[in-house]
Amino acid sequence: MQGKLIALLCVVSALSLAACAENWIVTYDGQDSRGDREILHSTLTPDGTDSYTYRNFGSGVHVAAAPSNTGGNYRAVFWPRRSPSVTDGQSCATWSAQPEKGNTQQGAALRITTNSTGVSRAITVTKNIMFGATWMFNVHVWDTSKRPANTGIGSADMRSVVRGKPLPWHLCARTRNNLLEMKVWTGSEPEPPWEDGSHTRSFRLASDWVYPGRTGWYIGHVPPGGSAGFTNLKTWRFGRQISGPES
Repeated sequence: MQGKLIALLCVVSALSLAACAENWIVTYDGQDSRGDREILHSTLTPDGTDSYTYRNFGSGVHVAAAPSNTGGNYRAVFWPRRSPSVTDGQSCATWSAQPEKGNTQQGAALRITTNSTGVSRAITVTKNIMFGATWMFNVHVWDTSKRPANTGIGSADMRSVVRGKPLPWHLCARTRNNLLEMKVWTGSEPEPPWEDGSHTRSFRLASDWVYPGRTGWYIGHVPPGGSAGFTNLKTWRFGRQISGPES
């Protein structure tokens, strides 16, 4: 409703072109404009009774696997409670910490939805953990009503950027209609522009994966009692904003 109202105002009023231009607008940077920092989460692949807890700190989230967990295949997505449902969204995070051993897997999640029967759908960009090739990044679409729940749609070889590099790693991913883009960089390296071909990759999505959903992050395979740190969490939507903070 807000987007339609802004579009109408841009047509009928004498607002500046800059005010009516479509841009990436911040929707979360550790808290929203109301000071809300609550994080929600949804399971993609259960593993017995395993679970994670999510604790806010500053603009980050600490994700911990319960010591009582018995497996290592629990995977989930998480997002700000008041994150708007958008078709065109962007997710960024710094992966600041992870267990020294195990296959902890971090990522970005876009177009996250959960219906009244508990079925979740999402698009993810994740660090590969198969065969130790962590310089590969995989794009999956998820539908938890199906088995398996995930379908791979592409991979990106980013060895020239991340191979052999310690944390922190930084990942951004965004969707615009049926286009998904990702970029990755490490350490104190400046954030590369989206036009930087060495740090970015793009993928095409099928039409049934173009829909509004929440924007957030992915975490999986944290070993029992282990934890992972995400810092500099930030999300955006693409659209118009006349003035003032995101509402």
